[in-house]
Amino acid sequence: MRVSYFVILIFLFLPFQLVAKDKTFGVMAHIEDAFTHEQIEGSVTIVKGDSIIRTLSTYDSGECYLPLNGAPGSRFKCIATAEDYESDSAVFVIPDSRLERINHVFLLNKARKRELEELTVTATAIKMVMNKDTIIYNADAFELSSGSMLDALVRQLPGVELRNGVIKVNGRYVSSLLLNGEDFFSGDPSIALRNLPAFMIKNVKVYGKESDHAYLTGKESEEDKPLVMDVNLKREYAVGWTANIEGGYGVPDNKYRGRGFGLVFSDNLRAALFVNANNINDKSTAGSDGAWGGSSAMSGNNSIINGGVDYLFHNKAKPTKINGSVVISRDKQEMLTETSRQMFFQSGDIWQQQREQQSERNFSVDTKHTIAIENPTHYAVITPYLFYKHGHSDVLTNSLTMNSNPGDGARRLAALDSILIGNATDLLKSRVDNLYRRIAGGSNEQLSLGFNSEMFFQIPNSPDNLGLELSGNYYRQWHRSDVAYDIEYPDPNGNISNRQQNPYSAPVYNLGAALRYRLEFPENNGGKFSLLFTAKYNFDNTRQKNEWLTLADQASNHDLIMMELDPVNSYRRREIIHKPGTNVELEYKLTKSNQAAMSYTSYQFKVSVEDSGEFDRLTNRALEEERVSRFSNYISPKFVFNCAHMTAQSRNSITATYAWRQNEAPLTYKLRYRYTSDPLNIYLPNDNLSRTGTHNANLTYTLFNNRTKRQLGLNFTWQLRENALVNARYYDRETGVSTWMPMNINGNWNTRTELQYSRPLDAARRFEISSTTCHVFENNVDYSSTTDNPVRSNVKNNIIAERLRADWQNNGYSVSVGITAQWHNAASARSDFKTLNLWDILPVLSAIVPLPWKLQLTSDITTTIRYGYNESSINKSFVLWNASLSKGLLDDKLTVKLTAYDILGQVQPFTSTVNAQAITETYRTTLRQYVMLTLSYRLNLHPKRG
Repeated sequence: MRVSYFVILIFLFLPFQLVAKDKTFGVMAHIEDAFTHEQIEGSVTIVKGDSIIRTLSTYDSGECYLPLNGAPGSRFKCIATAEDYESDSAVFVIPDSRLERINHVFLLNKARKRELEELTVTATAIKMVMNKDTIIYNADAFELSSGSMLDALVRQLPGVELRNGVIKVNGRYVSSLLLNGEDFFSGDPSIALRNLPAFMIKNVKVYGKESDHAYLTGKESEEDKPLVMDVNLKREYAVGWTANIEGGYGVPDNKYRGRGFGLVFSDNLRAALFVNANNINDKSTAGSDGAWGGSSAMSGNNSIINGGVDYLFHNKAKPTKINGSVVISRDKQEMLTETSRQMFFQSGDIWQQQREQQSERNFSVDTKHTIAIENPTHYAVITPYLFYKHGHSDVLTNSLTMNSNPGDGARRLAALDSILIGNATDLLKSRVDNLYRRIAGGSNEQLSLGFNSEMFFQIPNSPDNLGLELSGNYYRQWHRSDVAYDIEYPDPNGNISNRQQNPYSAPVYNLGAALRYRLEFPENNGGKFSLLFTAKYNFDNTRQKNEWLTLADQASNHDLIMMELDPVNSYRRREIIHKPGTNVELEYKLTKSNQAAMSYTSYQFKVSVEDSGEFDRLTNRALEEERVSRFSNYISPKFVFNCAHMTAQSRNSITATYAWRQNEAPLTYKLRYRYTSDPLNIYLPNDNLSRTGTHNANLTYTLFNNRTKRQLGLNFTWQLRENALVNARYYDRETGVSTWMPMNINGNWNTRTELQYSRPLDAARRFEISSTTCHVFENNVDYSSTTDNPVRSNVKNNIIAERLRADWQNNGYSVSVGITAQWHNAASARSDFKTLNLWDILPVLSAIVPLPWKLQLTSDITTTIRYGYNESSINKSFVLWNASLSKGLLDDKLTVKLTAYDILGQVQPFTSTVNAQAITETYRTTLRQYVMLTLSYRLNLHPKRG
């Protein structure tokens, strides 16, 4: 760790000179409704004496940055105004210290109402604007079907992609979803997406969120801010309470849905409650949300009952904020998975067909709570959490391994079915290596509880701050399974049958601590140095108990099954890991503003060096006791550069990062073991492994024009793995047994380039286009062979994908037309490798049409075209057609909807992967066609305000 100490000494003696008569002091001003605390649009005027220095607008984000220039002791008055509100003001004095910025909240009261003459205004709703670093989407500018939830709105937002509950904006992942700027169900997007009604939403903001303690620790760089999606409610729903309930029944197979959502708001309290019960995979189907791209079929047939409560108490006149959530879930899943696999070997490929039927039942409780204290001089927060899950599963597996291509049957897994029912041809029988049958059932349990805490203290008369972080966690995993298997070979004398039991438990204790000290050094020209020192320590204690019990040879009486311990595969382990470390981070920021042009340019450069140590000690008790230990030390550098230029009309930014990290192989690989509990897969150790190194580089460019609403995003990532850790595979053609051993290999690297573009095409902004172009290259290298010597296998994947979409909407009508096309090329220098060219093409048409008698028709059609795959059943086209008809009653408080999902009954969910060891094509059962009638009702109650 000498390197880090040397770096610290260099930085400590850097000649930072702070000689200045005048200085720039900043106020981050927020304008909020004094009753609802909703951020509102307004303006702030800076006054010095009798002169107005400058007026700044907060736009829709409710905030703006006020630069105050002058000598220490200078006084400025700032006046906040907003339409329909009384003004508020505050006086600020430039401090005689290195303090650079503070936050201030202007709380405005509603102005008294005045009677005005009736006025009709016709205007085109603007879908999105850019306010500094925040993208703001106007929810009212998007046409949605009746009864839509938040997910339907999010799918239509330009530059936003929603897949399987994961949100990406211009290629960046959204880390959490907020409600009015605060945590909502611990930031879990899926709960809000499926339960928050779209009619309540005023706008959706996307921005990099600063930490809650940033008012003490200073403005954070864009690279450090996690990207969040902030859902802001309309003013009428930001106080009082609202409820939305829905129930429905469908055919065939007794489909049902019932859900309810309630939200209570006051000036200091927010509480939300949701319940959900259904057997339609808990997925808002495409016909009911008017979403572009249709409904992605969710795997399996699932029934679920879940519910939860979320609360927030925050009296802004007091320093304490308390929030938390509890979610309870119970679900049942039935899944059929059919897999075809072609495995690469130098002596000829191996083919496998597998069918797996799985039934699973789970119960879980997830709760998290946060208590925070915010004071001008210190900040403290503690977050206790608990997660518990109990489940039971039953799995039936049939797998056929063949030494050559079984041929293209008329249906999936034709060769496996022929062998199972006994009508296979002699040619097919001659290709069989083995037939594997397995029945497994068991229960499992998980428990995780712990806490995270942070404390930050402002150093008096300076922007410096001291931080302390503490965390603790207890995690326990337990399972018990019963397994019975049979392996049949062409020679019946080699057949194997066995029955096993496997009880397993693994409690883990973790403790962590970190001490941080940040020095801030502002300069005269708008630049600022900051220096952050961190010392940290982490402790892990893991105990594992794994027993394999096998059927005793003498146990012929099935009424009295005798099991005996398998000492080869059973073990007890204890692993203790100490991880001390230090980190030094130097950051420089420079901001240049042009007040006449209302523009500014910011630069940021950051370099950090982490020196990490790890002492790992492992004790293993199996056939004989083993003790192994290791001490490691490595340096991890990281570099960040960011530049942003902003005017009243546009914003451009570019960010470049590079990081290098090293990791040691798990210490368990040094043990002398040979695990044979899985009869077709044997695992060996390797005591000669090198540490791995990973290079990561990223380049991001974004452009937004407020006048034309043109949005452009470019994201490029590159990753290179040195001494990558892979599981080398040796396959025995006579027995069908694979032997695996961890090994290091070089040559694995990949790149990803993604370009997003969107803009309206007409002045009224009724017609809009968007495009996402993506290229992925993967150089996959691994070991696989049928001899004792490992053979290097190299497969190169090139994937080019394009998603093009055009949207038009006007007077309640909405039409979306698009196409998604992907070309996947897989090639290898191996002489026996057949180059793959896989195509997936998905044309999509969706529409919302208002009809007479206030009816609304919503429909979408997605056609899937595939070819180039090994399985002929995949190389087919099918159409997913969904539709719904709805009508609002009782002033639209009651909505009646008839939904038809998968009208043609053609949905077929397939996935395909190609790497250096195999081509895998997988089919999974999913929800099939149904028709459902639903009723939904919403109720709102709001207190009167004077």
